[in-house]
Amino acid sequence: MGRRLRMSDTAFYLSDEIIEKILSRLPLKSLLKYKMVCRPWDSLIRDRHFIYMHLSHSIDNPNYLIGVTNSENLKLYLLEDDGESECKITNIPFPVCKKLKFATFVGSACGWVCLNDLWSDDVHICNPATGQAITLSKDGQQPRIGFGIGQESDEYVVCQIFENIQVNDVNHPYDCEIYSSKTCSWKHICSIPYDIDSYVYAFANGAFHWYNGSDAIISVDIKEEKENVRFTQLPESIVNAVIFLDEWRGSLAVFVVKGLEVKVWILKDCGESSWTKK
Repeated sequence: MGRRLRMSDTAFYLSDEIIEKILSRLPLKSLLKYKMVCRPWDSLIRDRHFIYMHLSHSIDNPNYLIGVTNSENLKLYLLEDDGESECKITNIPFPVCKKLKFATFVGSACGWVCLNDLWSDDVHICNPATGQAITLSKDGQQPRIGFGIGQESDEYVVCQIFENIQVNDVNHPYDCEIYSSKTCSWKHICSIPYDIDSYVYAFANGAFHWYNGSDAIISVDIKEEKENVRFTQLPESIVNAVIFLDEWRGSLAVFVVKGLEVKVWILKDCGESSWTKK
C-alpha cells in the first residue's frame, strides 16, 4: 500500500533568477506586499536592475500614477488599464505623502514620482514600489520644477528653472539646472533669455518644454551641450488660450481647452515651429 505524501516530505526550490522573473511581472500593488515577505525579497525589489526589469514589463500593460492634493495631504493613486476591462484605481499608501500638506505632483518616470513641497525648499523623489525616498534642495524662490527621463532608460532627471536675481542679467532672466540620478548632483546647463510666466511643462523627446504663459514654448534640450534652448512660437489661433502640455508618441502635444472642446496640436520641430493639428 502506497505511503501518503505529506507536505513535510517535499521541498520546493526556485532559483533566484526565477524568483526575480516572477516578481518583475507582478503589479505594483503586489510588490508592496511581497517586499515584506523577507529581507532578500525586499533587497531584490529595491535593486536598480530589478526596477528596470519591472518597468520594462510594465510597458506592455502600462499603469499610471496620479497625485491628488486635498485639504489634508497629497495622495497617490494607481490607475491600472489592461485595455479590456474598466480601469481600476487603487490608493497607494506612502509615508512621505502624509507629511506633505501643500505639495504638487510634478510627474513620474522610471518607476519614480516627483513631489514638489510648496512650503519648503525640498523636492521629494519617491519610489512607491520599493519605499525609497530622496529629498533634494531647491534653489531660488519657488523655482519651476520638471521631471523626466535621462539619456539612459533607467535614469531620471529633475529640472529646476529659477530667476537669475544674483547676477541681475536682464538678457538671461532665468537659470536652468538638472539633477541626474546617475550623478546624484545638480548641474547648471544653461541660462534662458526668455521670460517664463507659467508652471505648465512637459517632458518629451529628451527636452523639457515650458509654456511661457502667452504665445510660445521654451524648450531646454538636455541631450545638447550647446544651443540647447529653443523658442517656438505657438500657432496664432491658440495664443493666450488655456493650454496643457504632454508627451504624444515622442513629440510635444499642446492641449487647447475652449469651453467643453479640446483640440490637440503636435510640435514636430522646435526650431522650425512646425505644428500639426490633430
